[in-house]
Amino acid sequence: MTGSNGASSRTQGEAAGCSTAAPDIRSGYCSWCFEWSDFERVRRRRLHRDRYRCTLCGHLTSVCIAPGCSDMARVGKRRNDDFCSAHAGEIASFAGLVRRIPDPSEYDILYQSEVLNYRRLCRIAAVSVSGAVAIAPIAFLAAPSIGAVVSTTITRIAGRSAVAQGLTRMGVAMLEAGETAAAANVAVMTTLGAATGGILSGVIANAYFGDVEGFAIRRFHDGIDPGIMVINGFLTQDRRRPEDVWRPMLERHYPDNAWYIVEWESKRLKDLGRLTVASGGNEVVRAALVRSLRRAAVRSGRSRIHPLHTLFTIMGLATNSWHVAMVKSAQTGVILADVLARIDPPRPFTLIGHSLGARVIIHALKALGENASRIVRDVHLVGAAAGAGPDEDYRRICDSIGGTLHNYHSSRDLVLQVLYSAGQFFLGSPSAGCRPIESACANLLNHDVSDFVLRHGDFKRKAADFWVR
Repeated sequence: MTGSNGASSRTQGEAAGCSTAAPDIRSGYCSWCFEWSDFERVRRRRLHRDRYRCTLCGHLTSVCIAPGCSDMARVGKRRNDDFCSAHAGEIASFAGLVRRIPDPSEYDILYQSEVLNYRRLCRIAAVSVSGAVAIAPIAFLAAPSIGAVVSTTITRIAGRSAVAQGLTRMGVAMLEAGETAAAANVAVMTTLGAATGGILSGVIANAYFGDVEGFAIRRFHDGIDPGIMVINGFLTQDRRRPEDVWRPMLERHYPDNAWYIVEWESKRLKDLGRLTVASGGNEVVRAALVRSLRRAAVRSGRSRIHPLHTLFTIMGLATNSWHVAMVKSAQTGVILADVLARIDPPRPFTLIGHSLGARVIIHALKALGENASRIVRDVHLVGAAAGAGPDEDYRRICDSIGGTLHNYHSSRDLVLQVLYSAGQFFLGSPSAGCRPIESACANLLNHDVSDFVLRHGDFKRKAADFWVR
């Protein structure tokens, strides 16, 4: 009996738990494979908890110490967990990993915690006693769950071949080292061909949900399918709702469709937006660079600016909020993919992303893999903060969607040229928001909108004038 057999099966399993099973057999959720399973006792211990082996994944476990909990915590070679993944705060709930929703705006149902996070309570108590102040990132706390589900998924999919054992060790290494790289987890999901919307993607999305500040999906216009979902990059309107800048384009080109907006890291995106609009966008970046470089030259007693000063000044502008937002975009993409894959019955969507919002879409499509064809119809990358070269694997993205990939680019957007290149440490291909995507995909269309877009914010403000359906 597994967690994917439906609520009725789980209820029957729960009813037939320890009270009716043989003394050496118990039932509950496993924190390794995250399925409802039976557990065989393999070792009795006088001073510590007994050891049980999951009959589905074969891993060792022990009973969660949270009061009244019958689910199982992980037992490993180097660490033994006290709490199950739910009570440790790694996931919202075991049942939520296979839950379905009728509309993306109901995303919060998937990530609402149903039990107390005892690990957090214990940590807060310990910190209070010591008088110290500490903030532990949610992604770090959730890393064990990612490593566990990756290692067990690899083993169950590929068997015990040499490759499978090597990949399993990689998953266990993630568990032990606390690996939380969003891009690496997207790659794992894509490589395994894991069904997005299932347990694997659910565990990873749960890990990232608390780490992406202000994640939300709102429907702000009712209408027909396909739903139109917009994702912002830089935010520049402090007094306006983030979706308002898209309304002229939506009203002209999609008046009858349902409209959604994905919100994420709004404070960080506003900080980046202020950099692009003060004194007019491109001009402020150029002026800031010149001022910084002149100050550096004066301090060094030179009349000319050394090229290295230019390099480090540009890199300084691109660090902090910009670099962190690039990482957060990958995490947001994983969450978005998980939400879209859990919509039941499946519905088509057109995805529109500006700047870092386009990067969110790219990560979401990579996470969805083959599932994207039944969910995503058309994709519009607008001033995309993503590479234009083959490193982004646009062939796979184009093959995965059901419609057309549109890329809108402007060679006059200095902000994107400077920040994106510096954020990538001048490695890889230039931004797709500044040049055409290099791919021969039949369903890829590049649109040069340099006549409309003089500054980075013009991509959204003037979208209604250059939009192509």
